[in-house]
Amino acid sequence: MRKLKNFYIILVISAFLFPSIALASHAGKIFLQVESNGEAWYINPSDNHRYYLGRPDDAFNIMREFGLGITNANLDKIPVGIITAARGEDADRDGISDELEELLGTDPNNPDSDDDDYADSTELENGYDPNGPGQLSYDINSANRLKGKILLQIERYGEAWYINPADAKRYYLGRPADAFAVMRELGIGISNDNLAQIPRKFTYNNISVESTYKLSYPDVWDYEVTEPEDTKYNGLEINHEITLYSDNNEAELIVEILQTSKNKTLGNFEIDSLSKTTKHQAKDRYVGIKPATVQKFTYNIDTEVGDVNYNKGARIYADIMLNTNKFIHLEMKVFNEADIDSMEGVLDEILNRLVLIN
Repeated sequence: MRKLKNFYIILVISAFLFPSIALASHAGKIFLQVESNGEAWYINPSDNHRYYLGRPDDAFNIMREFGLGITNANLDKIPVGIITAARGEDADRDGISDELEELLGTDPNNPDSDDDDYADSTELENGYDPNGPGQLSYDINSANRLKGKILLQIERYGEAWYINPADAKRYYLGRPADAFAVMRELGIGISNDNLAQIPRKFTYNNISVESTYKLSYPDVWDYEVTEPEDTKYNGLEINHEITLYSDNNEAELIVEILQTSKNKTLGNFEIDSLSKTTKHQAKDRYVGIKPATVQKFTYNIDTEVGDVNYNKGARIYADIMLNTNKFIHLEMKVFNEADIDSMEGVLDEILNRLVLIN
């Protein structure tokens, strides 16, 4: 009876720990959001952060950014994987693109390069040499050590390969469309909640606004100078407004310069609860040497505020006091509960990087 009881205790503990343990083992894998629109993410094994693959050009650039140099001799020790969706031009219709055949040394105009009655693709898939007799010599230990990595051929033109953790085979990334097809084909489904457990990392671009501040924002986000819906915020005139849009539709961020002829303090920026379905958190902080407040409202149920739908999402406000007549106001709308922590982290990073010009 004691052993059975201990078994159930272990089972319950494992149920709580399993998601974290499983995700920790997924470094180098590609995830597809099954509860959204199949958005693809790459888990960089160097830092265990997730990177959004986005459009074909984005996927291609990310994969090349994380590439490790490898010699041709060492690359040849890793088995080749083939994805039909990424084959591109294929003159002999053997399932291998002409570009890949050039890299492998096979004949792009002959589906059976060594004339042994086995197609080149069949031989590669089964570990045989498509250019001659016998099996290919692979170093499985090396392939296993490189699972999840991107390799660049330093003795050629930097051609990129992805080592799939599921089979330890190398897949040629080729052009942006090919790289995107590889990512989609080899992706593993994941829920939004489990994906949210993996931290996301960005690199940042900068914009300067009206000689007032320099704003750093994730380089995969878009922004535009927008017309404010209202002319005032808490009695202050809105002099300038920028709206930033996250690349995966997690959030929207509005940044405004507020000014008034009357003296104001941060105490005037208290925001009433947006509805009875919210939880309010507030904290004081500094941006540079300037005092600031940050307030977060999280929704307990799915709700609609104005024309924005929140799936248990959040609204986060940050106000920075430049002087008693001038303020910077930031308002982040996070649309889904699963993205609150990661987007709050992005807002913190934006505030940490904000440079006040005067």
